Amino acid sequence: AIAAIGHEGVLAQAGTVDVAVLALATVPPGVEVTPLADEPLRAVLPADDELAGRTIALDALRGRPFILAEPGTALRDTVLGATQRAGYSPLPLFEVGDPSTVRFLVREGLGVGLVPASWLERPGPVVGAADLTDPPRHRVSLLTPAAGASPAGRLLHERLAQL
Repeated sequence: AIAAIGHEGVLAQAGTVDVAVLALATVPPGVEVTPLADEPLRAVLPADDELAGRTIALDALRGRPFILAEPGTALRDTVLGATQRAGYSPLPLFEVGDPSTVRFLVREGLGVGLVPASWLERPGPVVGAADLTDPPRHRVSLLTPAAGASPAGRLLHERLAQL
């Protein structure tokens, strides 16, 4: 069985991957989705930022440079959708996919970001954070082909679904 971690459901849909663990902006046809995690996004800010430690509306970040997830990722789509609903488009300064890199860039004062809450629980550079009044959600799911996975893929799916 093959396990994939990524941002596309195409391989699971085509049946070339037995199990995929990823965040999705939309559910592709031909796959079965089992939710694994659903968490709020939080604003990540320099530790000495006046908004750190507060609960803020997303509008409070308007006009600031953003550190965004890479194009084509569900996290980026979620952030763009949330900021657009708040009436603005973020000014992307950097596009990265690694949680530690996001924290490093924020710590150095190079921008702010919206990240899954769990990213702030991992070891890394010290940054500030703010809760959002109406936080967008980041959802990670387990995908399998609708036609069914191999026996090894089914076993892996069962184990991951129990976590």
